[in-house]
Amino acid sequence: MNNTKNDTYKINELNLSNELAKLAKDYDNYKDDAEFVSDLHDLITSHEDHSSLIYYVLHR
Repeated sequence: MNNTKNDTYKINELNLSNELAKLAKDYDNYKDDAEFVSDLHDLITSHEDHSSLIYYVLHR
């Protein structure tokens, strides 16, 4: 049973490592994309004072 647990941890670490590598690649692709940066800035500034719909559902 302990071997199975260790194998699961190794698989999870590998999956996490792969996802972090994809995230780093995506970051490199979008960090200099002027349109993306502009859209992101607009989203952040227009929604910074507004709670999400999830907040309203959880706190009514």
